[in-house]
Amino acid sequence: MVISRTILFKGAETEISVALIQHELAHIDQINRHGAVKFYLIYFCDYVSNLWRLRDHNAAYRHIRFEREARELAASACNEVAASHKTVTQKTFIQASLPKRVRPTDPSK
Repeated sequence: MVISRTILFKGAETEISVALIQHELAHIDQINRHGAVKFYLIYFCDYVSNLWRLRDHNAAYRHIRFEREARELAASACNEVAASHKTVTQKTFIQASLPKRVRPTDPSK
């Protein structure tokens, strides 16, 4: 779950997959593109509209445009890593996924 530009996870650290982290990073990128107020307004309106149309919470959630985009981006990023045949750690993958403006800097440099 993303609140503003903070990612919150529920559960043990071992349950957090790279795909989930990438999905949540996609939401942060969406918030950066649209602004927090506009992002949450569109998100909520999409959900309510989908809920009215589909009459099912899970289906309404899955059809929110930002959720679909985040799932697609996460799947694409995971496929790129798998295709590269490289072994990467979650930390390396997360840092590579972050836009340059939010990547942590190396204090030794």
